[in-house]
Amino acid sequence: MGTTTNTIEAVLKVTPNTAAGWLAKGKAVGSSTASNASMYTAIASILAQLATDTDSLDTAQATAANRGKDEIQARNARWSIQKKSVRAVRAAVQGLCDAAPDPAHATALAVSAGFGVRVKPAHTKEPFAGKARGNGVVKLLVKVPGKRGARVYYEWRMSTDGGKTWVSLPGTNVSLTLVSGLTRGAEVQFSSRTTVKNVVSDWAQAISVLAS
Repeated sequence: MGTTTNTIEAVLKVTPNTAAGWLAKGKAVGSSTASNASMYTAIASILAQLATDTDSLDTAQATAANRGKDEIQARNARWSIQKKSVRAVRAAVQGLCDAAPDPAHATALAVSAGFGVRVKPAHTKEPFAGKARGNGVVKLLVKVPGKRGARVYYEWRMSTDGGKTWVSLPGTNVSLTLVSGLTRGAEVQFSSRTTVKNVVSDWAQAISVLAS
């Protein structure tokens, strides 16, 4: 069976979607990250760029208050640059969230930077699976067969004593194999490993299959 884990997404929402709205968001993100600076030392240069671009937009926004055409065009140019900086910070914070040890830490990183949070369940398939086919036959399958396009060699092994001793099974060049001749009702453990470009992986976590 696969496992379901929650991933945290840092959400950037700017309301209203105007120069003033982005200016306010840039200031909020800058203030929040400055107040929690120790959490964001890894992205300090990106935050510094945001501060510079937000200050420039702030100045241009004030100058454009009289709605002069040239001033508005200059403000819009600064706005475009500042939006990229805000999005760059969001992406950098997302990277920190992805590297966080758990969802709680990831949530704290996003919120403390002034972003919203969205929880995204992610279902991950187990890379190695086995299924009894009847008549003492078990089908084994590696669901993540390695680098696409690369030649992969698969080794298989089984244990009938709870993993104390292992018996090697015939290797294959494909990601599945059938094991026959098993005693019906016996619980058998299986594992697999791969060789890609002469690099041998670790043995996959053993799985137990009840032969039928």
